[in-house]
Parts: sequence; C-alpha cells; structure tokens
Amino acid sequence: MGGRSYSETMLSPTDCLAAITSHSEGFAAAARGRLEADVRHCPGWVADLVAHVIDVHWYWATIVEQRITDQPGDTLVRPERVGDDELVATFEAGARRLVRVLEAVDPRTRVWTWAPGHQDAAFVIRH
Repeated sequence: MGGRSYSETMLSPTDCLAAITSHSEGFAAAARGRLEADVRHCPGWVADLVAHVIDVHWYWATIVEQRITDQPGDTLVRPERVGDDELVATFEAGARRLVRVLEAVDPRTRVWTWAPGHQDAAFVIRH
C-alpha cells in the first residue's frame, strides 16, 4: 500500500489556526455587503449562514475556554443573534476569539467533543 501514515498527513495546530484565520477572512470578505444576495432557492441564506458560523465559533471557543468535559446540552446560554448590520463584524470578532482560545490551549487538554475517543482540544483545533 505504501504512502504516508495518517499522523504524517495531519496539519499541525499552527497550520490549522492559520487556515481558520485565512478562511474566516475570506468568508467575511465574501459576505460583507452581500447579506441580501439572491441565492437561488435559499432567500436570506447568506445572513443565516453568517449567523450560523458565528454560533459554531462561539460554541467551540466556549467549550475549550471553559474546559467543558461533558456534553453541554442546553447548559450553555448562547448569545442572541445580532442584527444584520452587525453580523460580519460579530463574525470577525468571534473568529479572532476562537483562534486566540485555541492558540492558548494545550492541544492535549481534555474537552468534550462529539467524537468518542477524541475528547481533547486537538480535535477542536483540527475541525
């Protein structure tokens, strides 16, 4: 079979954080000024997508920052959705927070994830 092993093909935490930063910048640039863009069969989808990713970034930053080790369920009180005029700026701030939190944590730190056997910050960093 040959080739490289799984561990040899994984990105480093630094590479993953650089990718989060770069992709977040690109996503913000694509969304800025286009929240009302017509997406066939999905009206209002751009704003909803930005709001969703804000929530995802907040969720995982909070899991890692608070070192939550059990599935949080409804115990986390999610922030209210901001108005469309604040969506992109809120997204950018949340992406920066996520990267700061992930940069500061030891990847071996135990935290809850949805993947059995991968209950550490490294899993969050990679995903």
